[in-house]
Amino acid sequence: MKFYHVKTDQDLLNLDQNERSFILCDQEKFKHIYESFNIMKRKEEANEKNLDTIHFESHFDYDVTSFSFFEWQENKLEFEKVYLYFSKDYLIFVCNQNETLFNEIVADIEIDKEIQPNGIDTLTYSYYKSLDHILAKMFVSLENSEQTIADLEMRLLEQMEEGNFETIMQLKSMSFEAKRHLRLLTYIGDQILSNDNNLISEENLKYFKNISTKMSRLYEFGSSLHEKADHLLELYNTSVSEKSNGFLNKLTIITVFTTPIAIFSGIYGMNFVNIPELKFEYGYFVLLGVLLAIITGSYFYLKKSKIL
Repeated sequence: MKFYHVKTDQDLLNLDQNERSFILCDQEKFKHIYESFNIMKRKEEANEKNLDTIHFESHFDYDVTSFSFFEWQENKLEFEKVYLYFSKDYLIFVCNQNETLFNEIVADIEIDKEIQPNGIDTLTYSYYKSLDHILAKMFVSLENSEQTIADLEMRLLEQMEEGNFETIMQLKSMSFEAKRHLRLLTYIGDQILSNDNNLISEENLKYFKNISTKMSRLYEFGSSLHEKADHLLELYNTSVSEKSNGFLNKLTIITVFTTPIAIFSGIYGMNFVNIPELKFEYGYFVLLGVLLAIITGSYFYLKKSKIL
């Protein structure tokens, strides 16, 4: 079996259609490949950035799978469309991601052999490994998202921080997108197992049962992550409410102490001619004493009620 990583126009010229091939390329280079391999041109290509279009199709002699792949980069999930074209003669992996993903897939495959040590033919094994590495990457990405949510939750419990709301909303939005795409991915797992074209032999189909199970587990993980993001937002709202309630409580306590002063100020600010206590020699000091007694009584009452 031949392996091709198509990066340049010269690589396109080197493709040998008469040998079984595993081809890695980006969407731009695939535009020059599909005619050579008699692959039906999809309407979807008119809008290649449409991440929501997830499907599995069985054509006359090949299957095509397309779904959204995401990876954790710079504290956020980066989404991209992935295409896999699989027949008995070729596997074409179309993705614009960096070299790391490609290298990891190829590292576990003995490309120069027709049969792998485990007995599975190399082309089918390449198909399986491509899906397996993609799912593994997505699992790691979800784990990184989960760790970010856990760290942010701890910081929220310790103290309020500026800018948390924007971060939480971003995590909530990303987790929702991941959950939505992963739900659609589970349908692809079922379609692969249906094996309508019989491209996967019966003895090798067991590997893809594992792929289908991983897709379901991945969706469960994504759903759980979205729930945690929702819980994080609730925790943030609770923290904000507690902070606001604490501020209002302080204002209420201040009001309790200042209200008697305001009342007495209002009374003695009235323009009445006859105010007998004004003629009392110690009236001012008596008034201060009454105010002090009221404030002191209020303080001990609030202290006893554990409001202070």
